[in-house]
Amino acid sequence: MLRPGDRVLDLGAWPGAWMQVALERVGRGGRVVGVDVVEPQPLAGAAVVVGDIRQPEVLDAAVERLGGKATVVLCDIAPKLTGVTERDEAMMTQLVTAVADALPRLLDPGGRLVLKLFSGEGHVEITRRLRPLFGRLHSTRPRATRPGSSEIYVIGLGFRTLCG
Repeated sequence: MLRPGDRVLDLGAWPGAWMQVALERVGRGGRVVGVDVVEPQPLAGAAVVVGDIRQPEVLDAAVERLGGKATVVLCDIAPKLTGVTERDEAMMTQLVTAVADALPRLLDPGGRLVLKLFSGEGHVEITRRLRPLFGRLHSTRPRATRPGSSEIYVIGLGFRTLCG
């Protein structure tokens, strides 16, 4: 997913682990920008935009810091969990819907996406919305996911902007 020279946008970047991996993979020719409401740990070579991804000016600042649209969007974003499943799923759906809606302003044609979701009704709706935007789209549950977690990841390859 991450190649030398990629421009990577990490949405929901706190605490910074994905940014660290991205920096290693993209090398000196790549760029990494993290976005979160909480500032991640500083990492040499990565830029950070602190703000809410639902705000267009935050996304515009991230693309500007990246030097153009991303070739890869990583999104491990999650709301502050309440422990009330229905509420947590609804908040997560709201966040990932905002990400899906923002992809045309964030991601280069042909770009790649890794997006964390909670399984459930929201997962089905987001997958339905993303399917026409990518040449290939599939879901996976990494082996490292802790038991009982409803986290799954949607992988999108070959982003395409659809015209109305």
